[in-house]
Amino acid sequence: MPYFEDADILQATNGGLDIILSLYPDAAKSVDQPNRKFKTREEKTASAKLNRLADGTYLVVDFGDDAKSRNAIHCYVIEHACDWNTARNELASRYNIQGADPSKSDIKAIYSERPAESAEADGTWSYETRGSFNDIEIETIVSTKIRESFSWKNEDEKKAKFAHGHISDKLKEYHFHPMNSYSIIKNRKVMTFSASDKYPMFLIDEGTKEEGSKETDRFQKIYQPLHPEKAMRFMYIPGKKPKDFIHGLQQLNLAYDEHRERIEQEDKIEDGEKKKRKDDDYKLDEVILCTGGSDAINVALCGYRVIWLNSESAVLHQSQYDRIAQKVKKFYNLGDLDETGAKQRHKLCMQYLDIYDIELPSELQKHYDKRGNPCKDVRDYFNHFKKKDFKLLVEYSAMPYRFWEKKAQFNKSGDFTGYDYKFRNEYAYNFLQRNGFYRLPVGDKETDFEYIQIEGNTVRVTSAIKIKAFVKDFLRSRHMDIDLRDEMHRTAQLNDSSLNSLDEIDIDFIDNEKGKQFLFFKNKTIEVTAVGIIEHKPGAVKRFVWEDEVYPHRWQAPKEEPFVITRNELGEYDIEIKNKDCLFLKYLVQTSRAHWRKELEELLPKSKLTGIEQEEYLARNKFAIDGELLSEDEIIDQKRHLVNKLFSIGYLMHRYKDRSKPWFIFAMDGKVNEDGQSHGGSGKSILYDVAMKTLLRKHFMLNGRNPKITDDPHKYDGLTEHHRYIFIDDAHEYLKLDVFYPDITGDTKVNPKGKKPYTITFDRSGKFSFSSNYTPKNLGPSTERRMIYNVFSDYYHNMGETTDYRESRDPSTEFGKQLFVEFNEAEWNNFYNTAVYALRFYLSSTEKITPAMGNVNRRNLMAAMGPVFYDWAKTYFSEESGKLDIFFAREEAYKDFVFMNNPQKFTAQTFKTKLAAFCRLEGYLFNPKKFLGKQGNIIQKVERKHYDARSNTWTPLPEMPKVASEMFYIQATHDLPEGIGDESNVSADELVKRRISEIQNTAQTNIPFNENVNQSESKRSLDPNDQDDDFPIK
Repeated sequence: MPYFEDADILQATNGGLDIILSLYPDAAKSVDQPNRKFKTREEKTASAKLNRLADGTYLVVDFGDDAKSRNAIHCYVIEHACDWNTARNELASRYNIQGADPSKSDIKAIYSERPAESAEADGTWSYETRGSFNDIEIETIVSTKIRESFSWKNEDEKKAKFAHGHISDKLKEYHFHPMNSYSIIKNRKVMTFSASDKYPMFLIDEGTKEEGSKETDRFQKIYQPLHPEKAMRFMYIPGKKPKDFIHGLQQLNLAYDEHRERIEQEDKIEDGEKKKRKDDDYKLDEVILCTGGSDAINVALCGYRVIWLNSESAVLHQSQYDRIAQKVKKFYNLGDLDETGAKQRHKLCMQYLDIYDIELPSELQKHYDKRGNPCKDVRDYFNHFKKKDFKLLVEYSAMPYRFWEKKAQFNKSGDFTGYDYKFRNEYAYNFLQRNGFYRLPVGDKETDFEYIQIEGNTVRVTSAIKIKAFVKDFLRSRHMDIDLRDEMHRTAQLNDSSLNSLDEIDIDFIDNEKGKQFLFFKNKTIEVTAVGIIEHKPGAVKRFVWEDEVYPHRWQAPKEEPFVITRNELGEYDIEIKNKDCLFLKYLVQTSRAHWRKELEELLPKSKLTGIEQEEYLARNKFAIDGELLSEDEIIDQKRHLVNKLFSIGYLMHRYKDRSKPWFIFAMDGKVNEDGQSHGGSGKSILYDVAMKTLLRKHFMLNGRNPKITDDPHKYDGLTEHHRYIFIDDAHEYLKLDVFYPDITGDTKVNPKGKKPYTITFDRSGKFSFSSNYTPKNLGPSTERRMIYNVFSDYYHNMGETTDYRESRDPSTEFGKQLFVEFNEAEWNNFYNTAVYALRFYLSSTEKITPAMGNVNRRNLMAAMGPVFYDWAKTYFSEESGKLDIFFAREEAYKDFVFMNNPQKFTAQTFKTKLAAFCRLEGYLFNPKKFLGKQGNIIQKVERKHYDARSNTWTPLPEMPKVASEMFYIQATHDLPEGIGDESNVSADELVKRRISEIQNTAQTNIPFNENVNQSESKRSLDPNDQDDDFPIK
């Protein structure tokens, strides 16, 4: 595999500028304007600056963050939340950079070979060592800060010589020896691998004596710290390798024996008798268990006794621990900082509660080693931190998991009476935190929090009572002294007032990216993108997830996609259902059958099919979106409805918030509702109240039946950044949708009862969904821009006195079970498969997919008018009225409506808007463009008339001069506009195109569905200032 250096990447990308501009496009103008600042994030004022070094490398300095200079690779690491090595590989691939071949690197052993002599047997190993270490060998193992502490390579020759000698002695003390070469005889060849100035090799030579054995065996291994393959860094020379060997144990035992002998000699010198001492008097101060030899050497050079196990898979057995613990006052464990190291440290400390755990600071992982990986071990640590820093870690930060002190008690006669236990708060908090217990800030994040427990990458909410129960169960499972357990029952240190001293932790629950979403199941984590679905083992993905957001079912990938959606050159969507067994997908099909009544109640009975054939048709098309009796356009409509629903499911499941897609879902009935009554029963709640709550398990619900919910300042009480889905159920006809718009498109402001208000930022807030039996009243551009309609057919319905349905139909009856409640495991899996592929479809889509809008537009226009206005207009502008295809006075029509219906407050402007909606609904053209003046209206001088408000009559006043008045014109006949019909040289297609453009322009000019205009003729109050100046209602 090629290896990429930072210099390779930067040199191939114009000093990193190409990378920086791809991450921060706003930086482009700063290249030639060095003092110009640019934006690296959503912020009011640009705060980043671009610098160029003498070697051509570009750096970004973000004064809105930490003001540190970062090259392009570092910027990529931050923006893509990846490690350095991943960044280099991805950038190399993106910019087609050819990396170095490791096999051609000069940082490797020098290889030579010769034929074996007859006396040289195959399988024989040999080696050549030297007596002294050179600088390269020492610098390879000993970290920068450790060398500096001994004045390494100091100008003072005496100091430099002392440093070299002291470090060399420590290496030899722990049986490290420099190697010139080693040889292996294989297939009658002597293969020799030699060290070089860039590639040191070491022999670790352990002369061992196993317990119970009189024979001393030689145990040796070769250490090549710079070998490119990690598995090849250690090689064992054939021989007898002792079981469960611990490096450094010989040295520890020897030091203990010498220490004990020295104390005993001192006691004899003082009084000639052997003084009675406790065992602790003979113990060494400490020993530190390290993860490897190089780590151990660095720690030993700090003045500590060290040991390390023989391999990464080796374990410390109880008997070994007991023997070591008898010889030291404190037994420390120093593990790595990465995830694997943390797990190993925790496992060891849970087994041996008296071991003091040394945790390296998390800041270490902000640094990177030579291979581009985050630093994780103590050798890395000493390249950035000093010996005194480590001493503080050992003496003041390292703690055992044992959270009590045990002291023997004696009576006045000196008889042992038992133990007294003292609760240690710091130790207890450490124990609990190592077992995942923390405080998570919520709400305003200053005064409010929840107790949580982290297990792997899963987080659950807990409580002080449950934390105390955890401690009780832990002690009981370890069969600890009953007196200790009694003390833990009695102590107040495990109550809420004490546990609120647990550390706060800020967890990033982001499980998504712009084109990616992670979903968590019991058995797998899946990664969904536009191009596919990748499966991971549980916990393998480094993303935190709430325990209750892990789906309580197993994921099993389908053999084929549950559905396939395609799009033709006309932009029409087609869908093929592959999984015929998915009840949820069948339900979505039925709710998308907008033309079911025509198909099943009109066309089928009138068809030439026999009774048996009709029954076969019903069985064959029971869950068909493309019934054979439907026209091509009707099938396209129904498929569009189904695709729209799948798109909406995917949109909500993708938790990434994109400011260019500030949408909300509005689910409503498709049945045209001209009487103003709401019906419902179409199955909307199954999708948005049941299915989506199953998929988005942290959700927040508001009761939309209360139209005044928008006036409640505490309506979001309880809402947090962890809620993925905000559902307003059964929205009232007059619910003010626009009140929610700032929360949908921006930050959400929460004002909880009795607590401090707080703000949930846009990127952390949930997505909104509404269900309603009504069409929204305010249908201006602001609403259209934000809304994704879902239209549910009335295939599912209730038969009643106020309907003309022939039967009642609901999903439970049709499927023979309640959806979700009575699912078996296979049906659950089908449901998740459909939902996941809906998410994948959404991620692959490039536009907002709306439903087939014929019936939707009709409902919208009806809602804009209201039934009262519609009934009046149908009569006033009937074909027999004589008011079509002529000019008529706006004032006359307006006052006729007011007289006939007596609305409480009604402006002439509102009248005009409703009349425009009526024309669109009836297919008329309102105020053709050819008649409009410069102000966009029709003004003519007409005969003056007197209006009698009591009789609703107009009397002409011919003796009076004519007056300028606004006129309306409703064109019912669709003739081609003037100036087009006589153009014999214009094609028919061109004429049609011109006519369509004419209609569209007229509609756009004259039907302003402004969200601020009242769309209802009901008794709702309007602002008096909104009344028309010319025709106010008196």
